[in-house]
Amino acid sequence: MRIAELPGPRGLPVVGNSLQIPLQRLHLRFEDWVDEFGPIYRVGVGPRPAVVIADHLLIRDALKRRPEQLRRQSSMQTVAREFGFDGLFTSEGQPWRRQRKLLNAAFAPQHIR
Repeated sequence: MRIAELPGPRGLPVVGNSLQIPLQRLHLRFEDWVDEFGPIYRVGVGPRPAVVIADHLLIRDALKRRPEQLRRQSSMQTVAREFGFDGLFTSEGQPWRRQRKLLNAAFAPQHIR
């Protein structure tokens, strides 16, 4: 399935869904969209699409397959940093492996609710 085929909120040209995401309540907006679009959906982060995964089994699969299968473009790192994100979901290679090892326990089913 292509990213464009995933359900998701309608965005605006250039800014995507950025104006719909209050940074102080980012997690609540994403939870609302899970209720509306399901556990995997797309959002526009600026002009780029991003995939949100809100199911522990899908997250586990994605984390096991990364970075070989699910590499992000380097521009995604730039956009994520502009929004104040720099970590497990925006890093690549050795930094990603180190962060994944540290945060892996947080993705256990009992912690994702």
